[in-house]
Amino acid sequence: MAFPDEAIGVGAVWESHQQVMSAGITIDQVGTATLVSRDDDRVRVDIRVEQIPQESTWMLPNGQGQLSVEQYTMAGDGTLTIDPSKPLPIQGDFTVSGDQTYLDPNGATRLSQSQVDRVGWHSPEN
Repeated sequence: MAFPDEAIGVGAVWESHQQVMSAGITIDQVGTATLVSRDDDRVRVDIRVEQIPQESTWMLPNGQGQLSVEQYTMAGDGTLTIDPSKPLPIQGDFTVSGDQTYLDPNGATRLSQSQVDRVGWHSPEN
């Protein structure tokens, strides 16, 4: 998530909007960032992301048909510690989770999945 072009201070909140393709369905992804603290050359930013499908139909790969999107939730949050002189955050953690349910055109088969993904990292000097 990029920082705004204008100067910001602790407590600043900004949003990022983008579209991503995920397995044959277009997703609107909204990210909200909050500048939590600034300590010398490091800043801490809390991140929240939500994904919303743009279509109500999932087109399966290789012409295998389509499924109706019955339910779709996907959201996550985390924290990044950033040293602006470095190309990547120096520390962070992020968890995203959600539930999806798809229905075949005849209504005979329902596919449901739940997922949780977590990622965390830190640079060797931290």
